[in-house]
Amino acid sequence: MDQVVLWIAPLLGFAAAIISVIAAGRAKRSEQHAAAQARQRDVMQQSIEPLLYAASDLQSRIYNILKQGFLETYGSGPEDRWRANATEYTCFLFAQYFGWAEATRQAALFKESLELIGSSNGSKADATSITSVIREVSDALKTDAYGKELMLFAGEQHAIGELMFRWEVVGERRFPSVMRYATFVARFRRDNDFRAWFDALLEPITNGIGDAGRSRLADVQNRLVDLMDLLDPSHSIYKQRAKIGDNRSQSSLG
Repeated sequence: MDQVVLWIAPLLGFAAAIISVIAAGRAKRSEQHAAAQARQRDVMQQSIEPLLYAASDLQSRIYNILKQGFLETYGSGPEDRWRANATEYTCFLFAQYFGWAEATRQAALFKESLELIGSSNGSKADATSITSVIREVSDALKTDAYGKELMLFAGEQHAIGELMFRWEVVGERRFPSVMRYATFVARFRRDNDFRAWFDALLEPITNGIGDAGRSRLADVQNRLVDLMDLLDPSHSIYKQRAKIGDNRSQSSLG
């Protein structure tokens, strides 16, 4: 009996060691997974507020184009800076939105649904609902239901977003970043390949938008307001917003 005990005791010790190693490995993997989730939530969170700003800026410009005669006032104005604002800044607002949409899309690729913080504005949006509305904006731009005017294929939208978006690394953390206006203008003016991605926008912006293009823009603007409502449901950040077709109005030209 004593010999049996002497024989079994080392095996039990070995088994305990193996179990300990397996448990430690699982704990480490669980810790790494939790850390990855936390980093992903961090990226998602860092993308949401800029995405809200970008959606607001773009829908406001579209509203001014369709309801306030912005392009008629400034697109053919006597001053170069007026025309630059009407063309270059309008293209930038589309590009800025695509950039932050790309940042949000990359953050949302994580398999688990990432619940964002329930902030003071009451937003409880998750990655799935956000990317769903982003897709609706994309669909309104790529559909041929409005003809070819102002139509941007999904690939073109993604390409612009990829060109605008990059990761900034600080220590062991990385942060989403999108090209700013001054950098955008410098590249837009000197890089013909970069500028070519905006051909579908430039021609109608410069020469006048027809009825089909205006209908497309109205659809896009409505979807962008839907995105704002999702991200800022209590209107705590942007109090003023109105869909084209509503009786409400937005601010003046700018």
